[in-house]
Amino acid sequence: MAPVVISSTGIPRQTIDNPELIKFIDRVSTFDPTINNAKSKSDDSAGMDIDEDDNSTSDKKPPLDIDGLVDELKKCQRWRFQEQADLHEWAHPLNAIDAVLNYFLDAYPSLLLIPRDRGSADDNKDALQSPLSIDATTSGNVAEETPQHVLSCLECILTFLVTLLRNSINKTVFNSIFELSSLLASVSYEIASLALEALSALATPPMLHRQMVPELASHTTRMHSMKMDSILAMRLMDMARGWGTKGSGLGLLQCINSAVATAETTNPHLSDYELGDEKTPSVLDLSFQCTVGGTLVSITLTKEQLILVDNNSTQPDSDHAKRQKTGIQTKDFRSTAMKQQQDQQFKSTAQVFQESLVLLKEDFMKKTNDIGDSRGSDFLLSPEKQFTLLSTIRLSKAFYQSSSSRVFAIKLRLRALITVLHTLSSVESITAYFMAQPELCGELVDLIRPTVSSGGAATSSDDGVAMTVSSSESESSSNSILALADSPQVPYDVRTLAIEALTALVARRDSAVGSFNIAARHANVLTELGVGKGQYLGLLPTLIRFSLAALNSFFLQEDANRGTGVQDDTNLDNNVDENITGLELGLAFVRATKPPPLPKQVRQERALEFIDAVLTLTSAVISVPSGTSALTDCGIIPALVSTVALDSQMNNSSKKPSPFVEGNEESYSDCLLKFISAQAIQILEGAIVTHTNALSAFHELKGVDVLVQRLHSEVELIRQNLSGDNDVAMEDVATGSRSDTNNEKPRLQGAQRVLLFSAVNCLTVVFHANEAGVGANAAAPAGGAQLRKPELMTVLLDIMGNVDSYGGVLAALVATFLSDVMNSDPQSVQYVHSSGLAQSFLSLILGKENEMKITFGEDVEKWGEPLIEPSGELIMAVPNVLSALCLTEAGARAVAEANPFPSILSVFCSPKYAMPNSRCLLSEMAAIIGSGLDEIMRHNPSLKSSVVKAVVQVMKRVVFIGKNLSIQEESMENSTDDLETARTQLMQYGHNVTQLLEQLVHNEDYISPFLNAGGFDVLLELARWSIIPSGRQLVAHASCLSCPSLACLTHSRTGSSLSTIVKTIASYNDPQELIKKICAALSSQLTHLDGSIKSLRVATDSSPDKDGDEFVCDYILDGIPCTALYNIESADTKMSRTVDALSIFYRSTSTVDWLTSSLASVIKAAIHRTHELGLAQRRENGWKKEISSASFEKLVARLSALHRSSLWEVCRQRTKTDFDERESLRSRASEPLLYKMRIVCQEGAIVRTGIDIDGCENVGSVEMGEVVDAFDRCINSSGVLRYQTNRGWISELTRGHGRENIVEVIDVVKHTATLPSISRSDFERIECAVPDLCSVSATVMTKLHSSFTNLFASLEKLMVSSIRSTPLLERSPLSINQNVIGEHVVSACRIMSFNLRKDLQFPHESMNADEKMAGTDTNFSDDAAKCMYFGNIINLVHTCMYEEKRDRRSFNIPLLLNMLLSTGWKNGISVPKDFADKCSADASQPGDDLLSAVQFVMHHSLRDMSTYVTSHSTQEEKTDIDGTSSKQRKQQRLSRAVASSLPPTLAFLKRLVLRSLLVESQISNALSRMKPTDYVSLLMDKTTIDQLAGDISTTPKFNAGRFARALHLKLATLTHEIWLDENICCAPAHILNPFAAYTEELMSCLDEGSKPIFSPGEGNGLGGSNRPRSDSRTNRILSSLNVLLGHDADDGDAQPPEPFEPNEETIERLSEMGFSRDNAIDALETVESSE
Repeated sequence: MAPVVISSTGIPRQTIDNPELIKFIDRVSTFDPTINNAKSKSDDSAGMDIDEDDNSTSDKKPPLDIDGLVDELKKCQRWRFQEQADLHEWAHPLNAIDAVLNYFLDAYPSLLLIPRDRGSADDNKDALQSPLSIDATTSGNVAEETPQHVLSCLECILTFLVTLLRNSINKTVFNSIFELSSLLASVSYEIASLALEALSALATPPMLHRQMVPELASHTTRMHSMKMDSILAMRLMDMARGWGTKGSGLGLLQCINSAVATAETTNPHLSDYELGDEKTPSVLDLSFQCTVGGTLVSITLTKEQLILVDNNSTQPDSDHAKRQKTGIQTKDFRSTAMKQQQDQQFKSTAQVFQESLVLLKEDFMKKTNDIGDSRGSDFLLSPEKQFTLLSTIRLSKAFYQSSSSRVFAIKLRLRALITVLHTLSSVESITAYFMAQPELCGELVDLIRPTVSSGGAATSSDDGVAMTVSSSESESSSNSILALADSPQVPYDVRTLAIEALTALVARRDSAVGSFNIAARHANVLTELGVGKGQYLGLLPTLIRFSLAALNSFFLQEDANRGTGVQDDTNLDNNVDENITGLELGLAFVRATKPPPLPKQVRQERALEFIDAVLTLTSAVISVPSGTSALTDCGIIPALVSTVALDSQMNNSSKKPSPFVEGNEESYSDCLLKFISAQAIQILEGAIVTHTNALSAFHELKGVDVLVQRLHSEVELIRQNLSGDNDVAMEDVATGSRSDTNNEKPRLQGAQRVLLFSAVNCLTVVFHANEAGVGANAAAPAGGAQLRKPELMTVLLDIMGNVDSYGGVLAALVATFLSDVMNSDPQSVQYVHSSGLAQSFLSLILGKENEMKITFGEDVEKWGEPLIEPSGELIMAVPNVLSALCLTEAGARAVAEANPFPSILSVFCSPKYAMPNSRCLLSEMAAIIGSGLDEIMRHNPSLKSSVVKAVVQVMKRVVFIGKNLSIQEESMENSTDDLETARTQLMQYGHNVTQLLEQLVHNEDYISPFLNAGGFDVLLELARWSIIPSGRQLVAHASCLSCPSLACLTHSRTGSSLSTIVKTIASYNDPQELIKKICAALSSQLTHLDGSIKSLRVATDSSPDKDGDEFVCDYILDGIPCTALYNIESADTKMSRTVDALSIFYRSTSTVDWLTSSLASVIKAAIHRTHELGLAQRRENGWKKEISSASFEKLVARLSALHRSSLWEVCRQRTKTDFDERESLRSRASEPLLYKMRIVCQEGAIVRTGIDIDGCENVGSVEMGEVVDAFDRCINSSGVLRYQTNRGWISELTRGHGRENIVEVIDVVKHTATLPSISRSDFERIECAVPDLCSVSATVMTKLHSSFTNLFASLEKLMVSSIRSTPLLERSPLSINQNVIGEHVVSACRIMSFNLRKDLQFPHESMNADEKMAGTDTNFSDDAAKCMYFGNIINLVHTCMYEEKRDRRSFNIPLLLNMLLSTGWKNGISVPKDFADKCSADASQPGDDLLSAVQFVMHHSLRDMSTYVTSHSTQEEKTDIDGTSSKQRKQQRLSRAVASSLPPTLAFLKRLVLRSLLVESQISNALSRMKPTDYVSLLMDKTTIDQLAGDISTTPKFNAGRFARALHLKLATLTHEIWLDENICCAPAHILNPFAAYTEELMSCLDEGSKPIFSPGEGNGLGGSNRPRSDSRTNRILSSLNVLLGHDADDGDAQPPEPFEPNEETIERLSEMGFSRDNAIDALETVESSE
């Protein structure tokens, strides 16, 4: 099956004015088996009335009532509706047709001569490998196996498909391509032809001049992505072959004109390959050869072999007999039916095909036997070669059979060529096709070359000369338009197809935009068409003038007939001279022997369709600049303008809208006439845009007046039809009111909508070009002057006043037109307001009586639904029109008084405009509106407060909706589907508001009004209530994430966008108030999180808190069940309570995570802002006081307590023995599950045929907001999780850096229904089962570590940047306030040091408490948890101390000194004299410091690796004893704890041994120059300083060399212990290598530190040193080795050379030039020069 897979969710219903079409769609939709399955199963008689003998070939039952479907489709074999079919509306009928086609193909294999095409190469694998079933004795009865009724039904269905696809839009919905491809090999030539015609109609782009609204996307189908090696592409290329070329006498026109083919005709070469030395077959022979299994086989069939010996035998595929039985007549087979007797003389195609296969097999067996090969029985002829043979047989048979069959074959070839040109992407294949047939383009042109000129047509019609050949010819002469439908040489269908083929060739775009494709250039198509500079008499210019002149002369003749009362059907015999009466009598016999002419109405329709095709070709040529230039020079602009003008004149001159109107209803010809006018207008639009001279010619011909008059006449006609009175009074333009009292809405027809759309769009383009100054000349009319004309004002008022009737797209065009006119002519703004047009536009937003101002008042809880139409184009145009209305002060006051902004912005929080109801706000629509509002506020500052207030109100409305929805989800007041839809819409509301804010906050002028309106407080609430799901949805989403470290718990990227907005606001505003607000919100949310932790303990019956402390997460995960969510049913009350408690816990954790990250972003933005402002704006440094406050320190302490408690619990849980066992289950195929997913990506999800993204075909899409079900998931070779739905495979995340969520799992349950077969061996996949809730909860808790790390990183940046950017002469004190000594730096250092020490001590305290409670010692599992915990803390310390930005690296030495000093370390650190005694008394316990944690991680890692080596050796010994060999698998060398802790530990050690960071950095230099009071304040807390008895001002200055030496000696001791550990031999190479590199760096540092450096005064009088020199490298290495071996080291008190210090004057000079102070220092340090 190939059902429709394209999503129609959110697409507005097509505007269908014809009720009969609506009824027809509803009737046919009932046959869809997906909605009528129960009925088809219960009704045993449903299906076709097939005799038992006919049905014996199949035991399958029809999927639906096929006879009923065919009866309905017979009613619509020709499209007579004015609307084009939007295939989104036809999904159910297409599904029904697809089911019937698949049923016929499966139930009746004899329907095809070749195995069916199933799409991909894998699906066609069986057909390629199966041997052919060839039986020469029954080859003539193949067609008889297929019942005639089946063929009749197929003909009817395919004929309807052709009609539907030719008159449809959004063709990408159609998905039954491979069914049609299979039918190309049908046993019936008629069915194959109809299948090809359907493919051609599908490939042809929709007719733009018949569209009422723009298409949703560019024209594309699955055919457009096919490659040259696909079966369909090869079949189309086979069918696009011909008999020969024009030079060989077998051109297209020659074959049509020849009555019969004779042997004397030049020989065509029908072979696929050159025959070499073999004899070339004659024209009467059929030659085919190919390679089978490496053997060249060939056959030759003569004409005598194609003819039956018994002429009385009945031909199975006689077309005429089938139509007589079924009663179905199609236009393509009328000529074939007239030659029934001649057709019966030839064998059927099936019989010839089977006989050819027999001959090929015989030739194959003969040649293999001759060479002694035993493969004679393996005769495998691929389906592609079989179809090539079939196409050759059909082509040859059509050539010999009759002239009508040749015409039929030519039409087939042209349709195949059209399809190939539109769809085949292979440029090389198309180019090679035309290069092999260089005369083909000329042959196509010959088919449409006219025999009369436009002037002749006009003259004949004006003079009224009567032709004397026949009555039909006389009628063609008197009615010149009918001459277009008649051709003495080329049939009408062939001429039309030739034009379509040329259009496809010209419209194909393979190269750069605006140029012809390679094939068109090789075919020299423009030259063949006669399009060139000065070629006035070229073919296409002449054809255009001829067609339009015929149409214009017909208009004039009809107008004259109406004036004189003469009818067009007047008997012409009255005007015939008596002298030619005898000639008429003599020609009576000729007229009697000719076939009867077609009815006049049909000929008129054909003529108009021919003009339509000619204009379509013209439109394709116009799209190329060279074509526009040439046609403009040939006079196309006057011809088109005159056509539109005459059409308008015909509308105004009579009560009837056109000469084709019959009765009170518009005929099909009248609709065609409107379509032609619309296309003429669109061609004018294309020429105007492409060529400046065309715009000038358009203005000189007063084209704007012509368009306005045409618009006015059509609108008045609509009003006349509404009132029923032809004398409807004109409206009063000044007041904008009509004189009639009829309030009924206008009723439009499809053709009228098309014409109005084209005309208004063209006017918009013209005035937009005038505004841009393109082609400006004296003839260009002023926009304001045109707007003041009553005709145009009437049209605009009528459309604006009846948007619900005319549609949002047309209203959007009018709005765009208004904005362009007012912007180009500001003087017209006053007239727009005074004429009522402005009020009419505002009524679209506020209502007729401005009732929406009350609806969208201050109370956002009482807001209603907006009035504006849910049209993206209209919503996008509103800000532009409002901006134009405010160009004058009076206009701005009028807009401010109306205040339409709350009503406009309310669309962003209304379900009417959100998915799954509408797509109008997708594709960054909110950002576009935000840009428009920015434009309004920039030009009208008085409106700034109104706009900003409206934005804040919308945010409040979204918060209100989010709160209510959360309450409903917790109480389950509404149904699940309603809650899911409401959650989907809330997700979009948050995204819309985020996009809107992103456009506004980039302007600094809007920040203050936004904050004054309370926008920031609402923003924090918005992040809590709109971006995170709740209930079971949140737990399911968290459970099904493939990579929680990359993915987020929020719906989409809205969370990160809100963080960016917060950071942007902080960059443009004093961050003090922002930090206060975020801290207050974070403190409140922490309290809420603590409550959720306690509620979770109650729900899971976990152990209670320890002494009621806050944020105690110990053993909380033990109470959470180790079972997956899909095992928990809603009926289980206890487990449901657990899920609800988990949801609240997850939501609170995620909110805290977001607020913490936002706080870090604001601090970083404040640092950057301070540096950017410089010394002149230091008054905004109040945020530093906020950082130094006790409340901030308390908040960070609470966050730190939460962080360390949750991190320890996660580490303890993940180091349990059963955790790895549970994780291993995820890599195995799980039980069948059903994933209910919501699409959350704004661009939707692409559906592909397989799990591989790049190698699989795109088969459709799923739009944002849709809820779909998936029954399988896995990870592909690219590491992307893929879900399999009924439509195909979709991804969980986007690829690339962003990794945005595409889908969000809202529930996962066990799947009880039968699943589709899943092949797990055909492609590389990694299973990804759903983890248990305990593991999911641990993953959620780890997110706090990331945000907490970001917060400490911002504090680190605060410390380092403050010290680095402080002026050298003012390094003491560090603060701007002279009375406070660097409070913000000291506070940041104290906060980080204190909490990091608490983090390092926490495992000991927790484990000691547990040992006291349990009375046991710790085991290896506890050590693993401790190792994992310490690894994460060391990583946190690394982040707090080291920062690398571009080429600059910095190390937070004060923080390192503070942490070391607080644990009793004093080696190499300058401290007050009385600090040593206090340090000895307050020293920390062994193992609580940083270096002890590093030592523990290293030793535990070695022990862990040794256990894996021992277990692996035991496994090998057991294998050897058993004597069995196990499957080789990858050996595990590290545990989870070591893998997560050892890499950050080694990375931190490498930073510590970088001597340049400790000794030669600007931070170390600042510490060495800092005053002792400031230096001590950074190293000690205030309490310790107060306890010191001595004077701290006498503290020695910091000596970086001494400290580095002492630190490296300590690290050397630690490293020496590691190298002496006996387990180091068990470490793998990827661990030893970085550790050895670290050791080498450490030895180098010791080597450098051992060099004594003295000042000049320390040397002797001879310039030598008082100390013995130690310049020998050998001595220095030996000294380092002594350190490693534990011996005493040399004196390390030597002071290194001073690092480079930038000159303060140079820094200030660079700052005055616009550089920030930080960047100036970086630049000077890079060049190490202040010059």
